[in-house]
Amino acid sequence: MKILNRSALRLRAKPTFLEWCSSVAPEDAEELAILKAQLEQTGTVYLVQEVESESDFYQAVTDNAVDILKNELMAWCVDASLWPEELNAQLLESWFSIDTELMCFDLSDQPLMVADAETLGGGLGGEIIEDF
Repeated sequence: MKILNRSALRLRAKPTFLEWCSSVAPEDAEELAILKAQLEQTGTVYLVQEVESESDFYQAVTDNAVDILKNELMAWCVDASLWPEELNAQLLESWFSIDTELMCFDLSDQPLMVADAETLGGGLGGEIIEDF
C-alpha cells in the first residue's frame, strides 16, 4: 500500500447538470439515462494538493473549478460554444455535490502512471508522462 500526497474531491452530478447534458446532447439521452445512477451516486474523483482543513478544501475547489468543469463538460459536449458562459466554483457547486477526502491510498500493485488527459481524450493514443 502506498500513501499518495494528495487529497481528493469526489463529484456526483446533480439534476441540474444532467438537464444540461440532455439539452446539449439529446442524441445521447439513452446513454445519459443509463449513466444517470452512476453520475449521481459514484461520480468522478479528482486528486488535489494535500490539504489539512475544510478551508483548504474550499480553496482547492475554487482554484480548480474551471479545469474540473471543462473536463466534465467535455465528456458530454466537445463544442465549447454550447457550454455555460461563465465557468466558476459557484456553477461547479450548483451542478455537482462535492465530497472530500483528506487522505488517498493506492492499493494497486501496478505502477502509478500519469498521462496528459487532453492527449488521451484526443484519440491520439496518449503518452505516459510518468510512471512510478
